[in-house]
Amino acid sequence: MAFPFQSVFKRNKKLNGCAVHDPDHISERDSPRGPHVLFIKQALNAWSAKQKPPFPPLANDEFFDAATGTRVELYKASHDPPIINFAGKIDRIVGKKTVKFLDDELPPDIVPDLPDVPVPTKTFVDVVVQFVGGVDTGVVLDGSVLSRGNLTNYNTRTRTLVKIGRGSRHIRTDQPARNLIVEVMGKIRTQMNLPGIERGIICVYGSSAGGRNAIELATVLERENFPLVYVGVEDAAFFPDETNTVPDLPFIAGKVRNIPIFDKAGLPKLEKTRTKINFFQTFGNHAKQRKIGGPFRDLIWTSGMDGQEIHGDIDGFTRQIINVDPTGGASNVFNRFDSPAHNAAVGLATPQNESNIAGLLVKQTPFPPPR
Repeated sequence: MAFPFQSVFKRNKKLNGCAVHDPDHISERDSPRGPHVLFIKQALNAWSAKQKPPFPPLANDEFFDAATGTRVELYKASHDPPIINFAGKIDRIVGKKTVKFLDDELPPDIVPDLPDVPVPTKTFVDVVVQFVGGVDTGVVLDGSVLSRGNLTNYNTRTRTLVKIGRGSRHIRTDQPARNLIVEVMGKIRTQMNLPGIERGIICVYGSSAGGRNAIELATVLERENFPLVYVGVEDAAFFPDETNTVPDLPFIAGKVRNIPIFDKAGLPKLEKTRTKINFFQTFGNHAKQRKIGGPFRDLIWTSGMDGQEIHGDIDGFTRQIINVDPTGGASNVFNRFDSPAHNAAVGLATPQNESNIAGLLVKQTPFPPPR
């Protein structure tokens, strides 16, 4: 049964619920947007105008911002007796007691009662995709996505987070890689085209072969104008024929003088994407003679990883070099250290990507991202 308000508060379903149910309280984090907030601010402004000297009015809008929380706190402290919570403290929340006192700050509502008109609400759908290299392509890993991201403040009342995780051992033109991109794009299209929802943001990250898949997926997302805002790759799988960069000396542990630049891999610039970060290590890169001609001539990058996988700069991405030394400081580098170096780099990059993405997701709430 609704509390018998005397002001326009009685016309709002949310305020009626707030008067009788503790979980329906209203604050900067709880139901911070809507007509109910406008009514609360009108009551606070009516009270503020009566103070000596009067307090400046709050903005006449539907947003429960920090200024509103501060004014609620002041209102409760100035009340006689002060309006305190169950812990005996003054807070910034409009709950059962506060909403009833605020009702008295407004004049009686003399217009005949009308039924509440439902206010259209929108739910924003955000998508995060992770491709994990070294796992059979297509294996579902949704539970591993953002496992280390802090989403404590993600607003689940106005947003829905869809997490897509897949294994990956194939890249580029390999048919399993193509199938993987088609499958993930299909799920994104479905989730972001549901009736009654708005597109939020999309973030993509991946390791090793999954780093290449992340770039390929980003290409399709940009082409179809999806709201892609973040691409993070972790020691993405590239190979000697994908760079023009030539090492000026054979590789000695920790002494790389040229870093491979992958600018001939046929990858797009991803010009629409706000943030593109390339985490990589150079420890597992070596130089190797391609033909007879002297110890320092005609060198190419190579490594002991499958297919001579190497790592370096991706044209158009922000560089984040990760320092790894799986040899324990040994003076010589052998191919058996290349895979441990690669795995160590991925292990360090993944938490950074997830922290970056979690920060972006939390910043989007409760309002939609720029379109």
